[in-house]
Amino acid sequence: MPEIKEAASLNLDDIALIGKVEKEFEKIKGYKVKMHTLNTAENLEVLKKTSVSEDPIVKYDILKRNNLIFAIDTINSEALSMQQKEAIINKLQSAALDLFYDSYSELLEEQQKILGELKKN
Repeated sequence: MPEIKEAASLNLDDIALIGKVEKEFEKIKGYKVKMHTLNTAENLEVLKKTSVSEDPIVKYDILKRNNLIFAIDTINSEALSMQQKEAIINKLQSAALDLFYDSYSELLEEQQKILGELKKN
């Protein structure tokens, strides 16, 4: 659980990180993948990429792949460039892609819990 600071001690960097969740997963034996929830700029880039198709199934596939490309920080502690992540994600078998996306979905669920606890009633 992130530390909650008093409003007077918050700076803009702190505000930008509210709700950010990072975690390492090992859904496939031997492959530790560290990822984070996306910020608004990353989400916008993902959404731009989905505009290439009107087909909802294609859009969902593009959304899944691009969310992972932006969300993955490291694989087995090795930092990867966007090009490397894109090459890996686009070559994955569908079942493996789904396992990695399930991890990202877990991050989103955890983020919603954190933000729910921080929300002022």
